[in-house]
Amino acid sequence: MGTVACLIAAARLGDPDQESLQPTTTVPNILSLWCDSPFADASGAVGDFLAHAGISTRLEPVVRFWLNRVTGRDLRLSSPIRHAHRIRCGVFIVHSEDDRLIGINHFEELASLDWKVPPELWRLAGHGHNRLWKEPDYHQRQIDFFKRHLDDSTQTETPSA
Repeated sequence: MGTVACLIAAARLGDPDQESLQPTTTVPNILSLWCDSPFADASGAVGDFLAHAGISTRLEPVVRFWLNRVTGRDLRLSSPIRHAHRIRCGVFIVHSEDDRLIGINHFEELASLDWKVPPELWRLAGHGHNRLWKEPDYHQRQIDFFKRHLDDSTQTETPSA
């Protein structure tokens, strides 16, 4: 969920129609996001969570209804597939084919979207959900990605006051 919250925040900061901030408010700019095992569609992820917990996926409609009701928010609005076209920062998405909580179909769906800035993609095998850091060159790829996107000497956009 953390990765998805960051993707949605980056989309809102990148969309002038979503700005509800006072002109004097300073908003930090999101320059890059590293995304481990994100879901593409919150509504669809409900079935993944149920299956992972050994609960019948026939309960999906009921669970979605109650999640919408309890949170007061339409689950579909909490889905990266609705926001990718507004994200203006560098994004790196890594996912494992062996993730049993959030299936690789979420990675494939995210990869196929029309992003404002196309993400870097890394599809792995042999790791479970959020165990991607066990991949031998995982940390080096992270370092290289953030160096490319966070190096102060290459940033041209400055936040407006």
